[in-house]
Amino acid sequence: MGFEALSGSIKGRCNYEEKRIIINEGMEELQNIKTAIHEIAHVTLHNIDKDTPERPDRRTREVQAESVAYAVCQHYGLDTSDYSFGYIAGWSSGKELAELKGSLETIRSTAASLIDTIDGHFAEIQQAQDKEQTTEQAQPAQETAKQSEAEAAAQELPEETAPIQEKEAQTEPEADTGASNEAPQPPQPEQAAPAAPYYTINEAAAKRAKDMNSFSDYKQGSATAEYRHYVDEAMQLAERQKRRVDPMYHEKIDSLLDTYARKLAANMNKGYEIDARVPSILIAGGSNFPTRKKEKQNAARDSNYREWQDIQGLLDKIRSTGMGGISADDPQAVQKLEKKLESLEKSQETMKSVNAYYRKHKTLDGCPHLPPEELEKLKADMASSWHLEDKPFATWALSNNSAEIRRVKDRIKSLSQQKEIGFVGWEFDGGKVEANTEANRLQIFFEDKPDEATREALKSNGFRWSPKVGVWQRQLTSNAYYAADYVKAIAPLTGEKPTELQRAHILAQKVAAQEQSTQEQPEQKAPQDKDTFSIYQIRGGDETRDLRFEPYDRLIATGHRVDPKNYALVYSAELTPGTSLEDIYTRFNIDHPKDFKGHSLSVSDVVVLHQNGQDTAHYVDSFGYKDVPEFFKEQEKALIPDDLETGETIKTPRGTFYVTAMSREQMEAAGYGLHHQSDDGKYLIMGNGTRAFAVPVQPENYLKAAEQTTEQNYNMIDGQINNTPTTAELEAKVKAGETISLVDLAEAVKADKERGKAVKMEKKPSIRAQLRADKEKTAQKKAAKSKNHELEV
Repeated sequence: MGFEALSGSIKGRCNYEEKRIIINEGMEELQNIKTAIHEIAHVTLHNIDKDTPERPDRRTREVQAESVAYAVCQHYGLDTSDYSFGYIAGWSSGKELAELKGSLETIRSTAASLIDTIDGHFAEIQQAQDKEQTTEQAQPAQETAKQSEAEAAAQELPEETAPIQEKEAQTEPEADTGASNEAPQPPQPEQAAPAAPYYTINEAAAKRAKDMNSFSDYKQGSATAEYRHYVDEAMQLAERQKRRVDPMYHEKIDSLLDTYARKLAANMNKGYEIDARVPSILIAGGSNFPTRKKEKQNAARDSNYREWQDIQGLLDKIRSTGMGGISADDPQAVQKLEKKLESLEKSQETMKSVNAYYRKHKTLDGCPHLPPEELEKLKADMASSWHLEDKPFATWALSNNSAEIRRVKDRIKSLSQQKEIGFVGWEFDGGKVEANTEANRLQIFFEDKPDEATREALKSNGFRWSPKVGVWQRQLTSNAYYAADYVKAIAPLTGEKPTELQRAHILAQKVAAQEQSTQEQPEQKAPQDKDTFSIYQIRGGDETRDLRFEPYDRLIATGHRVDPKNYALVYSAELTPGTSLEDIYTRFNIDHPKDFKGHSLSVSDVVVLHQNGQDTAHYVDSFGYKDVPEFFKEQEKALIPDDLETGETIKTPRGTFYVTAMSREQMEAAGYGLHHQSDDGKYLIMGNGTRAFAVPVQPENYLKAAEQTTEQNYNMIDGQINNTPTTAELEAKVKAGETISLVDLAEAVKADKERGKAVKMEKKPSIRAQLRADKEKTAQKKAAKSKNHELEV
């Protein structure tokens, strides 16, 4: 077994011909252990002739090996579910249930055999270590014994030799002679070992238990020695685990060790007390033997043994502490996740580039994205029978890596939000709740001990009592606030729910952050002296997925615009005389500059030309370029659902959705439409085709609806249904040909009188007056026409 650099997402390889197991170097220790067991399972189960009918197919082999690795790791307290479950699900897709059940016995027996083998080797190693420690402890004792024997022999020397030693002693300095009368001091160790957390064992109860069940005499102190032997083994395990994990986990390991020692002492004392209740039938004899008491004693022994098994489970917790993923309690969690994300994204780009190179050239020879040795291994993988797809990296490898990237991004976002926005506490009747960000715990402080019902409610909602801190607490997450909603004893004095308090706190923090960012606008850059060109490409992320490679007409038709906020500057250089946009397009598709890090110039990219002190933006369209002066215009800041998330989630039969503080109208303005409604009718689920959020249902304004159907126009909507048209408005309607009722006219006259206006109905002119007026107008037109004629002549 050895470590080598393997290509892509391959964790390990088993070479049956060379009888060699290869593990990918650079992985975490937990992944190395899991991969080694996985490959050992392959050797144990599948090292047979490939043409043998009994040899299972590739999918069955992978499911069996990974299941054995998971079972063995789980036995030793190593949680590999994050990787193993997805791996098994990928290889078992399409398999029938009967086929999977057929492998269960093979998996169980192989895992049991590996566990027995590992335990045997571990016992041998431990015995060797104990023998070395015994030898080291025996050496000082032997030296002391030899020294004492030498002193005794010196005293028994004949008188002739004694004066010689006296003369030698006289030649030594006086200071040394004076010190020779003192007893020799034993050598001090460089660093004292940590003291074991011993608790008291009831020796009297242990003696009574011995007398009740055995004819042999009790050896005083044997019970304490047995207890300390168990604790010493646990302490050695804890020290080994401390050397393997980050120092931040040392305190937790010490706490688990102390808990183990305390509970083990109580369990052993309880066992001695139970054994002393009823004597053995060998001691008391069968006559009048208390059978019922003996049955109760046996039941108590069984219960005490189950408790002992639970206590031994603490050793598994010690073994697994610090061996899992990146904990949220780690102060460097975000930095570690960002480093992991960078590695995942780099691996994703490498796999895509290698696949693209192979798709274009139909060979891996000369591929610049991997070193030659990895290319050779990749070729060997593609030539093997288990490689199903005609590309170096399979689709499932890219999909799994992409899913892991999304998961890490979501976790970084969640932890960053917790760190930047924080959490809020509150007071309740009889105590207070604090959000302890340093300990990453939501802590509940009671003035008095809570009653039994409150304690049960706290336990059922994930809160645990911490004797060390003296509070009820659970990990500081959004789920902690949801759990607090169901504990009535800690309801806030304001009458709100804890989730509502947290939601208001998040909204206030986000609004304050937006106001601060608005005030801190960056200064405009000074105009450039030289003619330059710059290439802008759309940023990565789900928010800009629908904008990439879209023609300009389709982009505008979907309600979007060429917004500079969606773009990132990827390249800028001096614009040489005579260089056109077509020249730029050709160059950045055929002959990329070495310092160009973007993709080939494509549709949706923007080229900005700076010539003669002026800037012009050109959108790369399906055919040619499209001038986009709006690229330089600032757009009004639109509301984004992500920025106004409350931290709450809503579950519906169609999924889980984050709640945003935006209204339905604001969501519709942002391009979201109604998808469905929650079962309780309190939330609307609105989406834009790629994402969806939950929006609280706004109560209907019945007065406004009544005004919209009753008032004459929208200018009269003022919260009161009392707007009556005037007589002048009714008269205008009559002149326009509309009909009015006498009731409306009477109400208008009455309203005008109440306003203090004198209403005077205009007198309709007679027919004779109208004819006279028309005759005068006709005469004036004829006179004007004859005058114009005379002037023209």
